[in-house]
Amino acid sequence: MAKLYEVEVKRKLETDKEPLIAALLEHGYTQGEMVIETDDYYSRTDVDYMKTVECLRVRNTAKKREITYKPPTTDFTATTTIKEEKNLSLSNEKDVEIAKDLLLAIGMVHLVTVEKHRQSFTKSYKNHDVTITIDSLPGVGDYIEVEILSSDPTEAEIAVSEVEAELSLKSMPLVTLPYRDIVMQSENV
Repeated sequence: MAKLYEVEVKRKLETDKEPLIAALLEHGYTQGEMVIETDDYYSRTDVDYMKTVECLRVRNTAKKREITYKPPTTDFTATTTIKEEKNLSLSNEKDVEIAKDLLLAIGMVHLVTVEKHRQSFTKSYKNHDVTITIDSLPGVGDYIEVEILSSDPTEAEIAVSEVEAELSLKSMPLVTLPYRDIVMQSENV
């Protein structure tokens, strides 16, 4: 099985969401249902995942539960995040709690819980499944992500850039920090 890479660009949404939603629908995107995601992030005691920009999280939604690991970020100048993503599905709420307990039992440290109200839009673009999400983080702000999962990160990066241009998203402020870091910074203000 080929490795899958998450190729994404995140931007700060500083205007009303409704014109953006209308533009997505006009461009043929299919609107999914609103989902509330609760992500619990962890780090090791000997490695600061905040500095390495690694991700270890337990995600819980009404329909999907999983543990995700993303390796360290090495290129801090890039505008597009490209990471191999490893996911392990969890069956139910009990598995979510067991996973959290297991991570703590092996010495992981809980960093923060991030709640996102996520509205997704999907479309096929040049042999890629594009997902655009509008994420509202209560008390923090609104963001938009353009994401493609692909075995060819270079081709996917080009497609993400083209989608952003088509939707006039490039004028929005670029965000390179993960939501984990954004929420932790907002809590320390």
